[in-house]
Amino acid sequence: MKRLLFVIATLSLCLSVLAEEEQKLRIGDIAPAFTAQDTLGNNINLSDYKGKYVIIDFWASWCPDCRREIPALKKLCKKYEKTKLGKEKAGIAFLSVSFDHDAESWKSLLRKERFTWPQISNGIPWKKNMNPIAQAYKLHWIPTFVLVSPEGRICGETITVSELEKIIKATK
Repeated sequence: MKRLLFVIATLSLCLSVLAEEEQKLRIGDIAPAFTAQDTLGNNINLSDYKGKYVIIDFWASWCPDCRREIPALKKLCKKYEKTKLGKEKAGIAFLSVSFDHDAESWKSLLRKERFTWPQISNGIPWKKNMNPIAQAYKLHWIPTFVLVSPEGRICGETITVSELEKIIKATK
């Protein structure tokens, strides 16, 4: 009986892991298109970056893990902003997508941090399947960093800047 319960529990766990994997974008998948506004109300589209590698930073100002990664992300941006990657020798662009629903909190943190790359938001929270961008990217955690190829395909995804740098180095 114990053995049967163990087998059932193991199968259940395996199916749960497989179901979660099915819910993630895979390397080589086409990156879902999106549009959101910057702090001045200008629309920015992922397609604006076609021909470049794009590091998309999904985050929110209220997220402690996101805020903890900011200094490392700034260093990474400074280190790689003029780097050419892959066989295309394409440049790298950075784009942050905020899931803040309180625009003033978001803008306040942006003023404090003085990011050097575009910051956009659609003002919709990411949880509970409310945000269409979070849904399209099948996000389960923030921060999440996604590297998109010049052709618009997913090259990698991670939740830490240190792992993101490994993905970048593997792309060179």
